[in-house]
Amino acid sequence: MKITGHFPSGSPALKEEHTPPPAADPYAAVRQQARGVKKDYALEKFPLPDGEGGMGIVHQAVHKPTNTVVAFKKPRSLRENLTARMLREIEVAQALGGNRHVMPVLDFSPRAEWFVMPLAQATAEHLQSQLQHDGQELRALVDAVAAALADAHRLDYLHRDIKPANILQLNGRWVLGDWGIVRRPRGQTTNPKRTGTKIGTAEFGAPELSIAPHHATPASDIYSLGKVIGWLLTGTDPQPNIPLLPPPGPWRSVVRHCCYDRRRSLSSSTWSNARRARTWTCPSRGPSSSWQQLRRGTPAPPASCSCSPPTTATTTSSTWTSCRSWTWTSPRRSCSPTPNRPSP
Repeated sequence: MKITGHFPSGSPALKEEHTPPPAADPYAAVRQQARGVKKDYALEKFPLPDGEGGMGIVHQAVHKPTNTVVAFKKPRSLRENLTARMLREIEVAQALGGNRHVMPVLDFSPRAEWFVMPLAQATAEHLQSQLQHDGQELRALVDAVAAALADAHRLDYLHRDIKPANILQLNGRWVLGDWGIVRRPRGQTTNPKRTGTKIGTAEFGAPELSIAPHHATPASDIYSLGKVIGWLLTGTDPQPNIPLLPPPGPWRSVVRHCCYDRRRSLSSSTWSNARRARTWTCPSRGPSSSWQQLRRGTPAPPASCSCSPPTTATTTSSTWTSCRSWTWTSPRRSCSPTPNRPSP
């Protein structure tokens, strides 16, 4: 995607969502006068509260030509991997510009050394106590994130860092921001090794993001959304790779579906592919446990199956051989995990 130093007048990728008309958009003038010149913005001396992340820093700023208050984001340094992440955020904002639940980019440097976005009023992290008791607003938040992810996944973008701090309240709506570690569509990734073996926020990230993040799937983002819902409803500190179920109620089944039923069956692939799937499957029931439950050695087998748990509770992603010794049976057939598909 070509970066020209200004935001395009329209996004050809998505047309389902309608951006508010210029009269209703307080940042329309900034968009129209964007020219990729840093001197157009007067920055506050110190970053915003919670504006210092691992890779970037966000300042409040004023767009001088229009006197509009905005958020100005820049990398901690001009190292190649940090500006590459800035570039990803700019690209996603352009590709998903038609979705009002994706944080827009108003102006940016042609070299991806900074960009400007609207100034959000709050984050889901700050409003947890309110969202915990406001089912209607929580529904609005989940609908917004789901809408943003639906369009992103349709274009083969994966966010990979869904967490409360990246879900922001902007002018009466929820938007999903911080797309810096997004995985581009297949074939567009410039340097897969830049990702490393771990990415995102462990407390909210799917298990595969700590092992092979480049091979993540849309289910990884859905898992994280489930963790976010669980945290908003309980306030309990999340633990890496352990689903956080809310109290019994309508949201409990939603979280369970996000974190447990991830539709990735071991029975339909080889065990090498199963390492990426990280679920275990009963041939008669389908996926029924998260990979972390398997790692902890405390699976919750289906009621119709008689399963023998792993012989050790210290199984990790690097000791896959111990998992392969786990045998279990069902009323329909007996199975023993091997490199080959079970016999019917």
